[in-house]
Amino acid sequence: MKLTGGPCAPVAPVVPVAPVAPVGPAAPVGPGAPWGIVKLRTAALPVPEFVTLAAVPAAPVVVVPTATVWVPTATAQLQLDDAVLYLSTSPSAQA
Repeated sequence: MKLTGGPCAPVAPVVPVAPVAPVGPAAPVGPGAPWGIVKLRTAALPVPEFVTLAAVPAAPVVVVPTATVWVPTATAQLQLDDAVLYLSTSPSAQA
């Protein structure tokens, strides 16, 4: 692409304007769009809500891994220390 006409010329100074009255602050405005952020860590429908239990306020909290999605193709087995969890696509296939 070839440019024609050469570089732009400097612009002449503008005429100063008279002072204007100060403007007060406007009311707070909420976001126009998007109306929210989609949470990527929301559990699937058949999984219960996440609950974290603590015995004493400000005590250390132990969180156990929670399955958030059903395994759609086959039955999976997870070994967690002394517990065995079975995940399945149907409730009747659980042991």
